[in-house]
Amino acid sequence: MNEFSDEFNQLLITEFLGPDFAGIRPKARPLFQLRSLSIKMRWEVTRRHPHYQKLWKYSAAFHQNEPSSTDEFEQLRRDAAVKILAGIGVSGEPPNPAIPFSELGEDDLNKAWLSGAVHPITLRGMAGILLACLSQESLGQLGAYFLEALRDDPQSGRSGQKKSMEKLAKFKAEDLDCYTDEPFVSINPAASQRQISQAVNELLFQWKNERNLTEQRDRSDKNSEYMEIWDLREGWADEGSYDVKSEHLFKQIAEKNKKTISTISNQYRSAFELIIGEEYSRELWWQTMGICKVSTFDLPQKKGRLKRPMKSPSRRPVSETRLGVTVEFIKDNALNNEYIGDSISNYTKEDLALDIKELVEDGYNNNKILKKLEIGEKRSECLALIEWYRPRIDEF
Repeated sequence: MNEFSDEFNQLLITEFLGPDFAGIRPKARPLFQLRSLSIKMRWEVTRRHPHYQKLWKYSAAFHQNEPSSTDEFEQLRRDAAVKILAGIGVSGEPPNPAIPFSELGEDDLNKAWLSGAVHPITLRGMAGILLACLSQESLGQLGAYFLEALRDDPQSGRSGQKKSMEKLAKFKAEDLDCYTDEPFVSINPAASQRQISQAVNELLFQWKNERNLTEQRDRSDKNSEYMEIWDLREGWADEGSYDVKSEHLFKQIAEKNKKTISTISNQYRSAFELIIGEEYSRELWWQTMGICKVSTFDLPQKKGRLKRPMKSPSRRPVSETRLGVTVEFIKDNALNNEYIGDSISNYTKEDLALDIKELVEDGYNNNKILKKLEIGEKRSECLALIEWYRPRIDEF
């Protein structure tokens, strides 16, 4: 835990990483949540995630090793994007969210892997497990074996790979002979289906007990229906992005689908949990989808905060790893130079949006909100934000 407040950390993100990172509070998906979905649904929920929407380009540039711009913080943005997206299950180069699943190689996938109950692991994934689990001594010795595997012996005709494999077999290291915490097994395809099923069922029972996982009802047949409700409510467009002008209220969706508002609301909440990874709450919606939508409004840059008690007067400090920014970096490159300047006291557009949100929830009318916040410029855009948010209160 670092010495900076949550508020100060968010300011640093806005100052150095830019508006795409402003307001983002990274939150990792629950363990195994994404893997419980089919591969197709994993893509559908991931490309709709607000963090993916904002950050996928930075992460793609990182994986493609694109030359950095003259902006000295560009590489920091890319590093932060990779860390944040890793928390929602994106471990490789992220595709453009506008690409439908059918164009991501669906026909080339082995149909046996389309269920989220089982999935293959890549060699990169195996290497990652070794890097994460092995001791420094074992990693160093493995590194030597890998280097030796590159060199064949021309005199004996022996390949370097075979020599390294022989040495690996003789190398004494307890951690190399341990099993990982990940539920991986090797299946003998020559065994009978009954034998395989019995063995896997026994292992599954053990894994669930060790991880305190309960049996979940399979609602995968409903997921597509949940996505349809989500898309209508949040204004998901075919171009792979959100459009606030395409949003529909629950009552409008209910009339269109000939269902009750409560049914539509429940389906939306199910979609929210699929996409964000946790149960719906008003606060979590604002921290994820709300901030994403607010960035589309051209709000004025004000200088002073709303002079009234905030609903969350004290915020918990957060670790730098949660933000993708290190304390050492901030100390060495920010606090002692001109980049911070007087801007620490600035009132960000996200602060303004939050104040508007709270005043709407407190029942203030449009004119009183503008007056209380002393909105002088871009009044029409502020009114648009107010009118966008106000109907959501009854639906939360």
